[in-house]
Amino acid sequence: YDRVAGQGDLPVPQCHYSAADPAQLASVILMKDLSQARYVPFAAGWSGHNAADVVETLAIIHAHWWQRSDLASIDGAGLPDEFDLAGCWAQYPGRLADLLGKVDLPPGFLALGDQLVTDRARIFDKLSATGPVTCLHRDPQADNVMFDGDGRVILLDWQMTGVGRGASDVTYALVSSCTPAVRRASEAELVGRYHQALCRRGVTGYGLEDCRRDYLRGV
Repeated sequence: YDRVAGQGDLPVPQCHYSAADPAQLASVILMKDLSQARYVPFAAGWSGHNAADVVETLAIIHAHWWQRSDLASIDGAGLPDEFDLAGCWAQYPGRLADLLGKVDLPPGFLALGDQLVTDRARIFDKLSATGPVTCLHRDPQADNVMFDGDGRVILLDWQMTGVGRGASDVTYALVSSCTPAVRRASEAELVGRYHQALCRRGVTGYGLEDCRRDYLRGV
């Protein structure tokens, strides 16, 4: 909130005070009163209109930090380093069965998971280690998004901030927070709107097809 999100006119609530004590695993943030803002319950999911506002807001952040030399100052390890992907994947079928009972996972889905574990570095490098990269929120789902009275989108919970391809934030937002019906009906338009918003804010050398490809990699 102080260093990364607090620069310029970004969609982040004003932070009056923040402090952290790593030794005690304690932190405090005093921010602008958001009691008049609204949020969409995660279980309900965003409408296409909500999603459009969110992806255009993500473009504000991404364009501001696009290919900047000080991206290295942003805290946060790469995704492959944070999660034991192989361990999680090995437990996935059993955990899913515990939650939902007997589930027949499609062979293609299982093969995709196996490939992701095997080729993790190569796949994630295309989303994080090679340009063009920017500052990512990395958790832009409905519980972390509010809409104020002026229709402005406000993003909360920046603890997972990192560096990578901007379209992966768009992927996370749409896959996590839209119903399948809403996402399927509008994702092509929404990716286009995101790209147009980047261009309006000065991003060059990044075509719509590049953006679509990065979105699909994120999926």
